[in-house]
Amino acid sequence: MTLNNMYEDDDYLDCPESENFLSIRELQKMYTYNPSKQECIYNYKSGQCGGSCNQDFLKDIALYIITENLERLRLQEYKTESSEEKDGEIIKTSKSIKGFFYDENKAVGVIHTSANYKLLPKNFVEKISNLIEVTNLYEGDRYLLAKTTKKTFGFDIRNYRKIENIIQTIDYEYDLNIEEQLISEDGTVLVLIGTDGTKFVLMGLLGDDFDKEERVTLSKKVESSIPFFEFEPFTKVDWNLLKDIKGTTFENLCEVLLQNNNGTIDIQAIGKPNAADRGRDFIITREVYDLKGKKKEKWLVQCKFSKHSISPATISGWTDRVVEHNVDGFWLMTNSDITPSLYDQLNDSSKNDKFNVKTEIWSRNKFDIQFNLQKELFSTEFFNDK
Repeated sequence: MTLNNMYEDDDYLDCPESENFLSIRELQKMYTYNPSKQECIYNYKSGQCGGSCNQDFLKDIALYIITENLERLRLQEYKTESSEEKDGEIIKTSKSIKGFFYDENKAVGVIHTSANYKLLPKNFVEKISNLIEVTNLYEGDRYLLAKTTKKTFGFDIRNYRKIENIIQTIDYEYDLNIEEQLISEDGTVLVLIGTDGTKFVLMGLLGDDFDKEERVTLSKKVESSIPFFEFEPFTKVDWNLLKDIKGTTFENLCEVLLQNNNGTIDIQAIGKPNAADRGRDFIITREVYDLKGKKKEKWLVQCKFSKHSISPATISGWTDRVVEHNVDGFWLMTNSDITPSLYDQLNDSSKNDKFNVKTEIWSRNKFDIQFNLQKELFSTEFFNDK
């Protein structure tokens, strides 16, 4: 199966989100948008549509992206070969198994949800059918350590980096997170399961000294870092404890963080708190320095509390508000993650000669860092006690 014939039976579909792709004039003329399956996949993975058509092929986004990047990811399709003699001629047949890929060392594999397990190697299927939970993963210098309730197993960190590269390649175009980490009881197979059900498989069985080696390496690093750091446990923000109304409380927390942010010299709230249309925004003035010296910049800050990843559709119209308020920059603050397509959109805005607006993003990880740096700001004013 190649990219060219993956959807060779393409037909053209009525799109329920035509307004996203047609101009007002075209809509007034009652035009319809009839994309091919490949166009639908591109629109969906780039965040231009919300997938409201619920077409089954949208489940194949990860498969599509992997197939597009096989050479760069150094993956190959799993194939079976057979031969038969007919009239003195030997005919060899090669068949690709849809949705199953592995690297040249057969140490890294990817199994998409579309893969037919009956066609995969029997012993391999048995391995990935009886798995137990991994309680902790540690990315070491030479080894990836996977801990269960009973034992710790080690894998080559270079192979794990390959898995990370594959996941990041998919996540760059389509929101993908790892929801489960499982391992075979003998420690020979590690399986990471994505939100869409795709399995990322790491093979390998190492000796018994890998954890000791990593402990020695880590000890050396900690010892050399003592003059620079005072170590405290890293903790994450528990957004479940945020007080109701969560959207308004989050906006108030953002305002406090902005007030305490270096460079902020003025802050002005605009809009109603947690308004149904777009929530409260802030206009802040920042003092910045460049080669010419000190200057002031005006930024539009948008706060978004959400249980789901933030996509371009979530903050649609931000460019209009940037123009409306005539600011130098746009700053998105959210407790969640942002989709790769939104990241690209924000990151590329400063490169647009006509638009030329700076952007800054505070997503979930940034708030975790701020929590560890300024715990006093994440007070009982905003969070309930555990």
